[in-house]
Amino acid sequence: MGFIVDEMLEDLSKQGYTPDEVKEAVITFLSPYFDNKSALIKNAMQSHFLSMFSYFVIYNSDRFFSQGILEVLSIYRKSYALDPNQVKNVIFATVNLMGQKENLMWTVKSNTPREISDDIHEVTYKFMKHIGDVLEIGTRHEIIELYAILEISLGKSIDYETIRKRDFGVIIQSILDKGYLGNILKTLPNDIKLSDWRNIAYHHTYEIQENTIKCYYGRKGNSFEVTFDELKKYSAKVIKSCNIIDIARRIFLFDNNDMFADLNENLINVHDRDVMKIGQLRTALLGQGFKLVDIKINEENEESIIVDLEADNGLTDDNKLKRRIHCSQFLYNIWVEFPSKRISIVYCENNEIGIFKYSVEGLICEKVSKGLLEFSDMIRFVVIEKL
Repeated sequence: MGFIVDEMLEDLSKQGYTPDEVKEAVITFLSPYFDNKSALIKNAMQSHFLSMFSYFVIYNSDRFFSQGILEVLSIYRKSYALDPNQVKNVIFATVNLMGQKENLMWTVKSNTPREISDDIHEVTYKFMKHIGDVLEIGTRHEIIELYAILEISLGKSIDYETIRKRDFGVIIQSILDKGYLGNILKTLPNDIKLSDWRNIAYHHTYEIQENTIKCYYGRKGNSFEVTFDELKKYSAKVIKSCNIIDIARRIFLFDNNDMFADLNENLINVHDRDVMKIGQLRTALLGQGFKLVDIKINEENEESIIVDLEADNGLTDDNKLKRRIHCSQFLYNIWVEFPSKRISIVYCENNEIGIFKYSVEGLICEKVSKGLLEFSDMIRFVVIEKL
């Protein structure tokens, strides 16, 4: 998210792939992992689903990734079939914590190291920091939850508050001792647990000796050495394991989205930051072949600039008109995330020069949200200005 999925979707649009073709690809890639096909079809073009799709494309030829997703999913599904109430209690117990971590993880993912410096000290620090942040901020809490879910799947009654207080390394070792997730919770071939990588990265228990990085872990002072190229490969393995756990969890939650009907919304006190909501809007629009290049958030008059990436793909006049009408419908999507008294979109083609400006009163969007006006009727209230 921030990322690879946006670059992929923009590239697909420029290559001439239509939103319908993108949706078909999303459903094709994700279908083997979803039980709730209707939820997949309904939400295929939402930002979270597009993001998951991008990872399945990246790891398309990696059996380790697909098998890992299925292994984690099987644990969640078995436990939910056996004792749905305990599973709900576990997930609801950390709904606000997970929301906080999601906000922080957005920043971590946005700062994924891409440029590689010639200075081994600087680049090692960046990669280690990224490993540590991903494991500590996001994955550690998901693995603790997964351990509780595993115990439920084995027919046990758990005390989740006690489990949450256990050491991260103890939790991982407990899962491994039961014979689960060995290929996910350890990196091969050095057989180092994710908790050890977390400690090495977070506590800086490594030193650089010429072109070698020596890492120390464990209470007995264990150590191993890697070159920077090897560190990059291990970093990729760690991140892939984190992605497996996170994506499998998301699929389970989307599969069973009805479980949240029991959750009192007043208990949720964490909400996405503006930068996250803008990013999610950007991803969702890219799935439709549009690029959100700017948005000015204002409670009185909000304006976005949107570029039609398919405008130069040899569209007929009829299809161009349909695309322009399609863009005007995003007024409602933007209002949902950022309510304002008046919302405007400047529609541009690939030269980023504005052609039309669409505007609608926030009260009209509010009527749509309350079911007092059909979404398809909103177009009657949109003011269109030729620029």
